[in-house]
Amino acid sequence: MIRAEYLRFMQTLGNEASSVNVRKIANIVLDNIDTLIPLTTRQGQRIQSIVPLATANWSTINTTAPAPIENDIEKSFHLIK
Repeated sequence: MIRAEYLRFMQTLGNEASSVNVRKIANIVLDNIDTLIPLTTRQGQRIQSIVPLATANWSTINTTAPAPIENDIEKSFHLIK
């Protein structure tokens, strides 16, 4: 469900108003979401995991928002109902 919600959030980043850097960070989070979900914000656990990923891959990170996967969207709507 978190992945589906995040994919829907990413669709809002597809417009011109979103900076390239924001879309890059969003794609890093999406690519590593299963690793990041269990981490807490206590002592910066999430950001400490994201920084090395961003640093190592910044020049090659995709800047487009992915299309939502239909199955993920259906799951999130089913849980909301």
